[in-house]
Amino acid sequence: AQRDKVFAILHVQAPLQREKFKVARGAQEALLALTTSMQYDKARARSLADAGARALGGLWLARADAEHEIYQALTDAQREQLELTQRSARKP
Repeated sequence: AQRDKVFAILHVQAPLQREKFKVARGAQEALLALTTSMQYDKARARSLADAGARALGGLWLARADAEHEIYQALTDAQREQLELTQRSARKP
């Protein structure tokens, strides 16, 4: 049941994350194309950079939302194990 719940969470998030990634990638490609254009426009470059940043921010937020939903689906023992793993990964 838990695996089904995690699958459902990720299944719902996948299209949103893909869309945000496409927007971010498109903005990046357009910005790179603009840099080698004789019609370079600083305002357009800023707009593309802002659009890419908003898309990446949305992607990170969507991932955080999904990870939190998955965290909520864990048992107490699984949460403890996750926290131990995260603490040991942070140590230098």
